Amino acid sequence: MNTYLGRSEKELFTRLDALLGTAMEIKEKYEKTKGPDKEFMKALRMGITWLDKALIRRMLMLEPDAREDLKRNAAHMKLLLVPNDKAKFEFDQMRKMNSVLHVKVDDFEDWYEGVIPNTCGRCRIKDYAKCKQRRFLREYGIYPVNLNAKGTCEYNYLDAGIDLDKMVQEAYDKKLSKEELAEVLQQKFNEVN
Repeated sequence: MNTYLGRSEKELFTRLDALLGTAMEIKEKYEKTKGPDKEFMKALRMGITWLDKALIRRMLMLEPDAREDLKRNAAHMKLLLVPNDKAKFEFDQMRKMNSVLHVKVDDFEDWYEGVIPNTCGRCRIKDYAKCKQRRFLREYGIYPVNLNAKGTCEYNYLDAGIDLDKMVQEAYDKKLSKEELAEVLQQKFNEVN
């Protein structure tokens, strides 16, 4: 499995963790009832144990900094299940906050596609733990370029074996269209991950 979590897997991990917490609360409530079924309680405790083991096992597969990042993010999360009208109200309240910059996902992705090839695509920083761009990408759950990164930045194209300058030059030499170049780049990402 990957040593860093992409946005979708981070969401899955968080949902499993929330499920574990919910199951533990339910178990405690059942234990307080009169004469809960022993087989039911045994199965419930076993499910909690196995879910906990699975989460710990997945956590141990992560790089230490990815583990810390996940723990830090989890500490700032609150599971909130609300009806649609209330969710819209909460979202509108969040948009009014001065400390929150509301950006459409499409706009953010356009920015990302334009900036990243010129930064992470050419990066040669060895002390990647202090990189501000990496911190930003991780904080906002941007999908890593190299999910199997060990001892290197998970967003570094060169360490992932992707040399954008070389690929662009080859595309230019072969007179590839922008769409064909994007397809070649996608194939390279698929090879890496």
